Amino acid sequence: MQLKYTATTCPFCGTGCGLNLIATDAGVSGVAPYHRSTVNRGKLCTRGLHTAKAIADFRIEKASIKGAEATLDAAIAEAQKLSGAEVYVSSRLTNEAIYAVKRMATEVLGAKEVKTFTDVNAKSDAKLADIAAADVIVVVDDCMKKLPVVGGTILRAQDNGAKVLYAGPAGYSSVQADQTADTADAFAEAVKGAKAAVVVAMAGSPLAADAEKFAAANKAKFALLFETNNGKGAALLGCVPSLSAFKAAAAPKAMLIFAESPEVDAELYLDLLPILEKVENLVVVASNASVLTDIATVVIPMASFAQYSGTFTNWEGRVQIVRAAAAPAEGIPTPYEIVKLISGGKIAFENAEAIYAEIKAKVKAFAAAEPAVDGPYVKEA
Repeated sequence: MQLKYTATTCPFCGTGCGLNLIATDAGVSGVAPYHRSTVNRGKLCTRGLHTAKAIADFRIEKASIKGAEATLDAAIAEAQKLSGAEVYVSSRLTNEAIYAVKRMATEVLGAKEVKTFTDVNAKSDAKLADIAAADVIVVVDDCMKKLPVVGGTILRAQDNGAKVLYAGPAGYSSVQADQTADTADAFAEAVKGAKAAVVVAMAGSPLAADAEKFAAANKAKFALLFETNNGKGAALLGCVPSLSAFKAAAAPKAMLIFAESPEVDAELYLDLLPILEKVENLVVVASNASVLTDIATVVIPMASFAQYSGTFTNWEGRVQIVRAAAAPAEGIPTPYEIVKLISGGKIAFENAEAIYAEIKAKVKAFAAAEPAVDGPYVKEA
């Protein structure tokens, strides 16, 4: 049995750790460190180490309509009827998949916009290296468990003499912090006296906007951490963060959702179930079964991130390569192929490289960013 090692990017949080997927003729079977990544230098958290399991578990092998097995063509035909439907895309998909879905949704299905189940409410200018070199770090909300490599960087900076201050709900960060408080304002004096202060917050946190303002007012750098691997990319590509709005509104009549990674998104969809169950026509494109596919009117199977190429954009703004480690099962299309099928060939690209070339030409932030394992930084306005 021959093992194939493929250097790629972790599909879980927004840190953008490099890893090797190990594959045989039967598919992806394991994970090994990728020591050349300057993001994580071979270290992986528990989620990264279990990437192969996340790919393999609960795979969707057949299309279905109203719970009954259907042909792919029949399921695609149902999706083509979704004129004017609300379209949501997972911020775990590649930049290329998100961009292709957005074009299909707006140019073919007549959607006004493409949305994400997130609430991004700030922009950042800090990098992981800034956190490592900081002398004062204000952590707003508990990021230590959600992005362990970033959390480890904070703790190493603390070991090197940095003062770590925590504001937010009690959690792991507050246990490790040198000082805690209910509001970030209590730390103003410490930050003003720092030579290299960084404020760290989670994207979507109700405290993130205040954290951004606090950083600007005190001339500190601001790091906005995305819990999803391509949350930054989805935001830069113009997807509209709509989690709170979705929770507050009545259920739409029709929805198209391109989903991914149910192991980590299961809690999100479970929370939204009371609304999603009221959608009359819910078409879900997914690689793995979940509570979302259980209630869908139509399910379209999709290849997993390890079965097609593309890029992720981590929270720092690095554009990182995603390489296919194995081929999809026969009859399972990639997101790019699904877009082509639903659009009737109107949105069709030769490969992921062709999509990224168009992204560079059309989306200013990506204009000078050539993908790499470590990745160049995008240039935000």
